[in-house]
Amino acid sequence: MARGWEVITMLGNFRGIGWVTGVYFYFLIFAQFSFIAVLEQRGFAAESLRIVMGSMAVGGIAGSFLAMISCRKVSWLKLLKTSALACSIMPILVAVGASTWSEPAFVVIALGIGLSLGALTVLISANLPNIMKNPYMGAGVGTGIAYMLSNIPWVFSSSPITQCYVTGAMIFGVTLIRLKPIENPVEDQNPVKLSYFPLGLLWFTILVWLDSAAFFIIQHNQEMKLVTWGDAYLWRNAVIHLLAAVISGWLIFKNRLVLVLVTAFILLGSAGLMVSH
Repeated sequence: MARGWEVITMLGNFRGIGWVTGVYFYFLIFAQFSFIAVLEQRGFAAESLRIVMGSMAVGGIAGSFLAMISCRKVSWLKLLKTSALACSIMPILVAVGASTWSEPAFVVIALGIGLSLGALTVLISANLPNIMKNPYMGAGVGTGIAYMLSNIPWVFSSSPITQCYVTGAMIFGVTLIRLKPIENPVEDQNPVKLSYFPLGLLWFTILVWLDSAAFFIIQHNQEMKLVTWGDAYLWRNAVIHLLAAVISGWLIFKNRLVLVLVTAFILLGSAGLMVSH
């Protein structure tokens, strides 16, 4: 019984887990999925799609830096909620104007998505130790739940418009979860030297690029999509994602970050090679 309670305690602040779940669910289902699907249904030319998605990328970079700079003058909690509220508006705008918005309007919306989501992800990740007793396990559980929810058949297979409304409602619901900063957050016993920052930035940039590239290729190849994201495989995908995220969080908690990264590169690289054939 005592061990069971220790496991529950390791998960940290359940409110923080709720925030992580909402942010990742929004990123996966809306920013990476339904928003692109709406653009494709409009039949925009390839050049137009690049401009719209490029606007999101620019907004994401700008939002990340703005969040970092603003934290010096404004409470991070206020910035966090403001960014989440801004995020909740974007899917509703896309759903309402899916068939009527012009290309310039989608460029503006994409910029807004990038700004708000960039700020939100930076704020939530930078303050995990302030909202969770165990930020590593909490982040793993929250990420795993988000991936699991994203693969539930009625969510994954629903129309892009429905997905927009679902993500908008969910991220708005997250803003209603009141966060109470931990009074004495646990400090990292093995802090990483600042000189490692460029290497870490390179690793994660490559990893995210590989993931996004594989995701895009599969999403736009019907045959691959059926044998990876077909209805028969969605529950399997949901369980695998949940377990992988929770185990990764536990390994990082045990100071095995390098093991997690190397394993991720091997698995993602192997999957990419299989996709290419």
